[in-house]
Amino acid sequence: MISIVDEDRIWFKSHHGLPVKQTDREPGLCASAILGNAPYLIEDARKDPRSLANPLVAGEFGLRFYAAVPLTTSDGHNLGTLCVIDKEPRPIKQEQIEDLKDLASIVMDQLELGLSSRHAVSKANLMAKEIDHRVMNSLQFVSGLLTMQSRSPDVGEAATHLELAAHRVAAVAQVHRHFYADAADEVSCVAYLRRLSDDLAAILGREIVVTGDDEMVPATAIQPIGLITNELVTNAAKHGRAKST
Repeated sequence: MISIVDEDRIWFKSHHGLPVKQTDREPGLCASAILGNAPYLIEDARKDPRSLANPLVAGEFGLRFYAAVPLTTSDGHNLGTLCVIDKEPRPIKQEQIEDLKDLASIVMDQLELGLSSRHAVSKANLMAKEIDHRVMNSLQFVSGLLTMQSRSPDVGEAATHLELAAHRVAAVAQVHRHFYADAADEVSCVAYLRRLSDDLAAILGREIVVTGDDEMVPATAIQPIGLITNELVTNAAKHGRAKST
């Protein structure tokens, strides 16, 4: 078993031969095993004073053998154990203890690799948010410059095109602004589109009505949906300007 010792319970990250997912921390052999850094070995639990009163030994389960190696983090904290149990007493050889140590090292390598991966993903998400924020600011800056240029008296007929370009750039900026409004893995598509459309309506000077059944979609899909909606709305505002909303 691979056990993790929590504040009030011992839960099994993995187990073979024992269909138990968790147990109380006290009295627990794994809770005792993590108090030191050496292997915790009980060859016959009914003769060992450390385990005589343990319910797993004295009770119906009848545990007789326990061998555990602490799972120790790189900074010296014992999280739990890699342990082997049996209902029969048995000796344990030094080479078997070394095998347990090697297996415990593999377990810790996998646990710390998983933790490092999560940290990397979290850092990547923060970087993505920062990039989106900077993109949004840059787009808003470009939109502002285009708007200013469209109002210049010497641009002539290009003013309309500059204004449309400013609107389109500003609309894309709003897609980025609303992308991280929700931090969840899934977000309401209708709620996102309503927030986005409120901004697009102000930019384009057109009424935009969003209706539909409220469905949750993966957060990774919401930005492409926003970009598609932005193209649809801005093209409709541009090419359907002479028609009703």
